[in-house]
Amino acid sequence: MEREYEICDVPDEASVPMVVKTGLTPGEGAVELLVFYHRGDTYVVTSGEFSNVEPTRTKGTVSLEDVLADYLEEVKEEGLI
Repeated sequence: MEREYEICDVPDEASVPMVVKTGLTPGEGAVELLVFYHRGDTYVVTSGEFSNVEPTRTKGTVSLEDVLADYLEEVKEEGLI
């Protein structure tokens, strides 16, 4: 399922983040993804990346595995890995 992620700040009331290791190096992309859930939406913050990227949100609760798969697909499309 293709999801759309939009730039959006993480609300202060969001859950404690779940940390997902990406297996990438800082030169390839984010080393970790910080995944927050709030009011049925999923927020993702990249960590350890070579450039600053704004937090993103997608509608619905997305599993950690699917968040990782979405991110790795995006990095592949950008030609970084």
